[in-house]
Amino acid sequence: MDKFEKKLCIAFGAYLKELRNQAKITQNVVADACNHSNAQFVSNIERGLCWPPMNVLAKMSKLYNVPALELLDNFAEQRKKIWAKEMGIKLNGQS
Repeated sequence: MDKFEKKLCIAFGAYLKELRNQAKITQNVVADACNHSNAQFVSNIERGLCWPPMNVLAKMSKLYNVPALELLDNFAEQRKKIWAKEMGIKLNGQS
C-alpha cells in the first residue's frame, strides 16, 4: 500500500468506526454478521490496516443503517481531501 492509499485507508477506517460507535454496535457483532470468528478483523479495518471487502461494506451499511451510497460518498470525499493536501490545493473550508 503506498503512502496515499494508506492515508485513505486510515481515514475511511476511522469513518467506519465512527458509524459503528454511533450505531452502538460492538466489533464482535460486526464480525459475527460478516462471518468472521473474532473482532480483530473489524479492528484491522477501522485502524486502516486493510480495506474492507465489498460484501463486508454492504453488511456494515445495513448494520449501521447508513445507505451504501453514503459510504461511497465519504470515501470519495476523503480521497479528494487527501489528494488536495498532497497537491497543495486548498479546498473550501481548509487552511
